[in-house]
Amino acid sequence: MKRLFLLIVLAPVCFSIYSQTLISSYSFPRFTPYDYFWGITEVNDTFWIGTDYSTTSGIYTYNRLYKVTKAGTILDSVSIPFKSHHGAVWDGENFWTAEGYRAQGSRIYKMTRQGVLIDSFYVSQVIGGIPVGIGDVTLDGNILWFTVFSPDFVNYPNSYAYAFDVNTKQLVDTLPLYGRQPLGIAIKGDTMFYVNENQYSNETERIWAVNKHTGDSLFTFPAPDPDGTCNPKGLHWDGGHLWLVAERIGTSSWIYKTIYKYAITGSGSPVITTSTNTLYFGNTIIGTSSNQSITINNIGTAALILSGTEFTSSYFTFSQQQFPDTIAPGNSKQFSVNFNPQQFGEINAVLKIFSNDGGTPVKSIALNGRGIYNGSYIHTSNSVYNFGPRRVNSSNGWIFSVENKGSLPLEITSAMLSNPAFRFDTLLGTTPIVIDTQKTRNLRVWFYPQTNSQYQDTLVLISNAVNNPQLKIPVSGSGDITPPDLGAKVWESIVPDNPTAYTQDYKPMSMKIIPDVNSDGRDDIILATRNYLTLCLNGNSSVTGDIIWSFNTGYNNNNTGAVMFEDALQIRTDIDGDGVRDVVLGCGGGNEFVYTISGRTGRLIWAYGDSVNYENGDINGLRADKDYNNDGIVDVLVSASGSSAGGRHAAICLNGLTGQEIFNKPQTGMFTFDITTLPNGGAICADLSNGGPYYIRGFNMAGNELWATPVADVIWNMKPIQDINGDGTPDFTAFCGGVNPRMIGLSSATGSILWQTTYPNYATFSTVRVISDLNKDGFNDIIFSGKEGVFRLDSKTGGTVWQNTLDQTYVFSTDEIGDLNSDGVPEITAGTRNSVYYILNGANGSILKQETLGAFNDYSVEKIIGLSSVDGNYSTEYVVGTRDGRIICYSGGPAGPVPVELASFTATEESGKIKLTWITTSELNNKEFLIERNGRRIAAIKGNGTSTEKNTYTYYDEVKTASENLVYRLYQTDYDGSPKLIGETEYQFTEQEFTAGLDQNYPNPVNSYATIKYRVPGRKTEGKASRVILTLYDPLGKKVKTIFNKEQLPGQYEFIFNGTDLPSGIYFYELTVGELHFTKKLTIIK
Repeated sequence: MKRLFLLIVLAPVCFSIYSQTLISSYSFPRFTPYDYFWGITEVNDTFWIGTDYSTTSGIYTYNRLYKVTKAGTILDSVSIPFKSHHGAVWDGENFWTAEGYRAQGSRIYKMTRQGVLIDSFYVSQVIGGIPVGIGDVTLDGNILWFTVFSPDFVNYPNSYAYAFDVNTKQLVDTLPLYGRQPLGIAIKGDTMFYVNENQYSNETERIWAVNKHTGDSLFTFPAPDPDGTCNPKGLHWDGGHLWLVAERIGTSSWIYKTIYKYAITGSGSPVITTSTNTLYFGNTIIGTSSNQSITINNIGTAALILSGTEFTSSYFTFSQQQFPDTIAPGNSKQFSVNFNPQQFGEINAVLKIFSNDGGTPVKSIALNGRGIYNGSYIHTSNSVYNFGPRRVNSSNGWIFSVENKGSLPLEITSAMLSNPAFRFDTLLGTTPIVIDTQKTRNLRVWFYPQTNSQYQDTLVLISNAVNNPQLKIPVSGSGDITPPDLGAKVWESIVPDNPTAYTQDYKPMSMKIIPDVNSDGRDDIILATRNYLTLCLNGNSSVTGDIIWSFNTGYNNNNTGAVMFEDALQIRTDIDGDGVRDVVLGCGGGNEFVYTISGRTGRLIWAYGDSVNYENGDINGLRADKDYNNDGIVDVLVSASGSSAGGRHAAICLNGLTGQEIFNKPQTGMFTFDITTLPNGGAICADLSNGGPYYIRGFNMAGNELWATPVADVIWNMKPIQDINGDGTPDFTAFCGGVNPRMIGLSSATGSILWQTTYPNYATFSTVRVISDLNKDGFNDIIFSGKEGVFRLDSKTGGTVWQNTLDQTYVFSTDEIGDLNSDGVPEITAGTRNSVYYILNGANGSILKQETLGAFNDYSVEKIIGLSSVDGNYSTEYVVGTRDGRIICYSGGPAGPVPVELASFTATEESGKIKLTWITTSELNNKEFLIERNGRRIAAIKGNGTSTEKNTYTYYDEVKTASENLVYRLYQTDYDGSPKLIGETEYQFTEQEFTAGLDQNYPNPVNSYATIKYRVPGRKTEGKASRVILTLYDPLGKKVKTIFNKEQLPGQYEFIFNGTDLPSGIYFYELTVGELHFTKKLTIIK
């Protein structure tokens, strides 16, 4: 054996002087066991092919030998009694099969045709104990040869074939091979064929023919795929032809196996390739043609004969019409494919090129083109729309799409409606609206039913469309006055899919009320979801919920993140001058940004963060209710916490107008949690070492530490409360989670703990709510989520007023809503992990109503908040958000008339004092008014009991100086003692530059009187007046009257509108300030 080995090492590599011809190929259908075909042998002119497939769990349920015709038809199969398969050969009576790679050495098995195991032995025992990976097996008389692909070597000999006697099971020969990954093997007389794979090396995949005695190379030729990768497996010589198991040639070849038939001596093989496998024709005007070129190459060793072409669509033709056509070896020809669409839309087809290439007898080319109309061509998603019955005084949106199917831009110059119950939404589009060719734009029409009647109108879109320049869409709907019952569904919405999100998690993360966004006089809702969307929902919807706008914080797979905490989203003051309060939010995950977005449009105003570094730190807390730099605009305070020791761990204050840093104060510790504003600065929670110790750190207006208070665990949420220790400074409360969670009352001045109330078990991720004062001691109460139950506390003492463990699962959300049982106390809502929402009696915590929304956990009630009445009866509605993405508004049921109708509430400076003035148009059972300044009770003013007359009240607040906004709240208290917030106004001492603007009137709808706020641009000290005109119009644009026309200095103004002389209906009022114009809608209901 040693002598033979030396001769083989010195033998030169000889390449073929013969030609081999790939005669034909037969592909198998897509089926996982077929996709793993490996060894091939023959029994009575029929192939048996083994599969190497196994399930991912390691149970080899599909290891079988398949009986296959020489045309590739599966006939039968038999189980293989071992785990993997790397080769098969038939000895005339039984199969010999090989096992794949095993660290302890592969085995060769002998089995009957029925799959019964007869014998086996370890190959490593035969060849000296070396672990091997077998590539394939073949028989030469009583000698069984097998290739070994592991171990392999960089230099020749790269690998080996081994032979042993099937009778003695003794090694009888060893042959060195070219190529590091030899798999398939076959014997033809003195010639050994084997194929080399490149899956684990960079070698060319080739079939080798060598002398089985000397190892001399006789000839070699490439595997069938022109790109050099087809992962060849088993080989078989049937006496006349060589057969190969490999992957299919072409696109997605790896998921299909094919058997290839070769003639060893012949004229050679043509091999077809093309310059591209896909032709794109783009937009082509219907009735015209476009062309694309394609080059057909013959990279084989014999003439390529093209016998014809075929298209799957009649809109495509081939430039070559005469067949056959011949391409010599090494040559190519260019052809043209024509696209002539006769219909609109995307057209996909396949060009099939037929040839004598045995490996690819049919070459397929994908074709794609789009037929479009000539000029601007308008198409809408609806030709008619019926809103159906909707609640009277509701606002309902219908979003439809306008598509430009033409070759030129489409310009919509006008969108007209005549019935005031319908309105074209200018938020999604203000005319002129330009839609580029082959683009689509969403537009919206609002429906406002005012009475229990039928409504009809026609939306007319005027455009430059060649097909329909005055497109008309009939719209209709009706008003519904069905009385509401407690818990009746007002509307329901679904969190939409985020197209940029890899997976969809519809869980609501934060839900807040925002004052009227869409000018219907009702509050709306801002919702942040786990699938990276921030949505503005129409609170005044009916039946189906409307999404007014959406903002996406999932840009790509890296820069993607969601709002992770309830208070990481806040409703802030209006800074873009459109009269609607804006929204600020902070994200966690890969997108650790803070965004301020327009409350009216959802468009970005400013952003703070790093789009490159995704490990700066999640935004775990955020507030936007305090001015830190004395510019008259509230700023944004955030807590940023990096992962463990990395990233930022800081209290950061951002300019509310620009997003620029005011201060950035790193905190000692591995994590930071919630943050809050306080009268003298703020406070933040820090975890020093991922498990404690924990601290609340107070800081001043510049972010510098004032005090540090140790606490038992993570502080998940903090909220300001009134002054409970009598030092003249409002204090704050905090929820401390972990084992034995607790509520804590703290001094904002010193950080000292004033009271603690501890609860059993474990709690986390709580949100604290400061609610009304039940015992009338002048201090608001507290509720919180995060525990198995609802607990009402007195913020003065920390004492538990009442508690209810509900279904003893986690309470994910709580809120205070209106008085629904007429006992003068607002009720409490709660949502649990058990997928139940509850309405609790605010006075004693007993259950007034509960509803199960689905199975435990999967449909848990993640968020629940109160919503000011949308049905006009002054009972508070409530909105529920479930884990599966349902957002449902429920009715608070019937309720009596509002105790006080407030016409206005204003704050002005007079003789160094703040003059508060409010006007009522009616009062019912009104004992007194309570006034709060920045959360602190400062006065009680006697009411007029029951009155239908207009009453004016005045109070002077002796505030000497102020460096921040003064926020005044006006509460009305009945004789039964129930307080209700009815008004809020602000005053700022510091000089301010005003931006022109017009706010929505309140109330709206209105019976007689309404307050209209507006701003005249400039600074007061400049003394430059502007001409200000307020004009009232009817829905058709006809002027009803000029309300006033006068010169005014810069500043914010309020005007009491008197509508007693006007009939019910919809009106529009326009403010003209110089060359600026602002318009709002006013609804009068008598």
